[in-house]
Amino acid sequence: MELAQQVINELKVASTIASAKFIAILKDCERILCQSSSESLIERDDLEMKQAHAGVVTLLAEAAKFHASEDTIRSILEDISFEDNRLQEIISLHNVLNLKQMNDTHTRKHACDACVCEM
Repeated sequence: MELAQQVINELKVASTIASAKFIAILKDCERILCQSSSESLIERDDLEMKQAHAGVVTLLAEAAKFHASEDTIRSILEDISFEDNRLQEIISLHNVLNLKQMNDTHTRKHACDACVCEM
């Protein structure tokens, strides 16, 4: 199956799972994407949750990688019929990740400015 279609299918699962599971997925995605940890805390035997988690992580990671706008993410999720509150939670996490990415870039620039790079 094509990767894009697989992610869409995983996001469809994320749009229908219980609210408590969805919140747990978002927290785990934030932990993974903000702390560069590769280990998920999602239970291995919960296939539905693993699928939803994979879709959300992939969407957010790719959005950050390609500097996708909120409108792009909103459009993808609306096509899948995400509820507005869940859609907004993913957009909020996307914004947190973007802010962290900008701060990390800014911090690296200052670290570089302080070293011998300019010599």
